[in-house]
Amino acid sequence: MDDWESKIVKIGENTIIENVISVSGVPTWMMVLFHWVMQRKGVQDVREVWPNFEVLFHGGVGFGPYRDSIKSIFGGNMPKTVEIYNASEGFFGIQDDPNKNEMLLMLDYGIFYDVYLFVLYFWSTPGTRQYH
Repeated sequence: MDDWESKIVKIGENTIIENVISVSGVPTWMMVLFHWVMQRKGVQDVREVWPNFEVLFHGGVGFGPYRDSIKSIFGGNMPKTVEIYNASEGFFGIQDDPNKNEMLLMLDYGIFYDVYLFVLYFWSTPGTRQYH
């Protein structure tokens, strides 16, 4: 399905009657889905539709600018949030501690990490200078 608006409608129609406890995705599209569901059901809090909702798995963009808007969608009672770092190439990291704003690098998910140490480049390249 190429049309995002059609996707949101299909997702909404198929989940509005389900016991949704989590959603994962980009915060902007989560908000579009939540607003669609709330408008369709005529409610002000998405938990009126999904009372057992517990956690948002988010990634793709920084969550900070969307935090207050999403909190208001949940009637001021923010669900748990977990940041993830994924791409078409694979799944790279996950926030493993909800009290810290950092992610754990997933080393055993079949991804090859080619790490080039800048320090070695800096010291071994003629004409570079060290600053202390």
